[in-house]
Amino acid sequence: MKNQKKAPELSMDFNGQRIRSKDGLICLTDLWKASGEPDGKRDPRRWKRESGKQTVDFISKKLNMAREKIYVTKRGRGGGTWAHEDIFDEYKRYLTMRRPPNLQFKEKNVQRLLAERLRTKYGKDILREVQTEAGSVDILTPTHIIEVKNAKEWKAALGQVLVYSGYFEDKKLRIHLFGNTNKESSAIIIKTCKRFDITVTFEK
Repeated sequence: MKNQKKAPELSMDFNGQRIRSKDGLICLTDLWKASGEPDGKRDPRRWKRESGKQTVDFISKKLNMAREKIYVTKRGRGGGTWAHEDIFDEYKRYLTMRRPPNLQFKEKNVQRLLAERLRTKYGKDILREVQTEAGSVDILTPTHIIEVKNAKEWKAALGQVLVYSGYFEDKKLRIHLFGNTNKESSAIIIKTCKRFDITVTFEK
């Protein structure tokens, strides 16, 4: 019986740098480095824990494959985070998408105004930008974890509060959205978040 030849390792380029591909998975860590590790963006592992969690779960269900088969972190020499090409494409889109400066300013302004309103109810027990190992909680009250986002980024907000809930298990979850939404999209957001016991509020 002849020995089977091992499939050659594939590679691609991004911004002139090599992106490794092995065993059907593409290296997200290489993509992160080739992108210049942009400010405001997460490395592959943090992205997966936060805004990318829903993406990985969705693709896992779509492909009918376990998450461990399509998203793998390898340690040691030559290691990194490797993922299915569909996840690679989504992570690439995430890294290259630039948030307008005015949107970032708007988010911080809405966060500040909401915190001020909450202080009329809770007093000084309202904290902003509370640090955790997985990132910073926008607003922390005696009862809630609150993530403030533009309505277009509601899925990222959902993923983030779910991650932060592991650090504050006694608190309820809430996302506070600003920006234009119609009745249909608002209903979808509320219905989806309700499955995770997340309250949704909108900035008027």
